[in-house]
Amino acid sequence: MEKEKSNTNEDAVEETLVKSTDDININVMTRKQKMQYLKSNITVEPILTLFMVPSVLSLLAAQNLYIDKACRVNLEYGDEVCLDLRLRKTANHTIEELGVQKLIASVQAWRSVIYTIVPTVLMLFVGAWSDKT
Repeated sequence: MEKEKSNTNEDAVEETLVKSTDDININVMTRKQKMQYLKSNITVEPILTLFMVPSVLSLLAAQNLYIDKACRVNLEYGDEVCLDLRLRKTANHTIEELGVQKLIASVQAWRSVIYTIVPTVLMLFVGAWSDKT
């Protein structure tokens, strides 16, 4: 009896998945049917969102690190100059600020090119695959 009931539920789920979205009443579905319906309708976009949001947040959080590294390591300025640049007190350090900005801008430009090449190529194939499924 229990086996027959599970088979009828599975048949109902398959039947629900085959119906068009106009014919589906989510209020009547069981929890399992809702999960299977949701799983069958997930596309690539939510996964990309889950990838892009942390990437953007990490870029915003790393800005002071870039300034400090460019100032201390690459351009070898003193502690006072680097601290003032990091705290945005740039009144007496305009030349140093320009040097740090140029270095960070070139690094970020190359970084953005490198970070977008692979996802762009992948999106050409994943997008076409997503349209088929």
